[in-house]
Amino acid sequence: IDVAYTSRLKRAIRSTWILLQELNLIHLPVYKSWRLNERMYGALEGLSKPVMAMIEGESLVQQWRSGLDIRPPPMARDDPRWAGNNPIYDDLERGSIPLTESLADCMERTLPVLESRILEDLRAGRNVLVVAHGNSLRGSVKHIDGISDDDIERVGIPTAIPLVFQFDLNLTPVQLPGAAGPLRGEFLER
Repeated sequence: IDVAYTSRLKRAIRSTWILLQELNLIHLPVYKSWRLNERMYGALEGLSKPVMAMIEGESLVQQWRSGLDIRPPPMARDDPRWAGNNPIYDDLERGSIPLTESLADCMERTLPVLESRILEDLRAGRNVLVVAHGNSLRGSVKHIDGISDDDIERVGIPTAIPLVFQFDLNLTPVQLPGAAGPLRGEFLER
């Protein structure tokens, strides 16, 4: 690993520290980007799935969680849970911090850091570690693997299981020896 990327959320930052420490690579640069943060669930932010289901109904919550373009109710800007009220985001324009996001919004948010930083590091021949969250990683995987809008709704990114991508010179993912198949086949939820 030559460089690491993570979100600005504590759990991803801590995971990055642990990984780099265990690999004896604590000297590596770590780029923290809000674009790799988990999806913003709006007014439902911080609630567990069972609590969301009790409040809004299980069917609607499942649509929000897996649907591509459906957004949960927005969070109010004066809500203390809104990221715009956290000083770690003071460097961002308040208008760029979402009040709610669909899966498509979250995926679109990740693209600038993927295209302008991560893929550039890969083009330069660097090995890159990305420690992020299920939905922001789904956006990157969708882009890298060319997964369709319909299929991405059924792709689940496993927690705490590394996904290894190897690329050819054109940054096209190549099948690793012994791998079961492309990611879209490996992690489709049933």
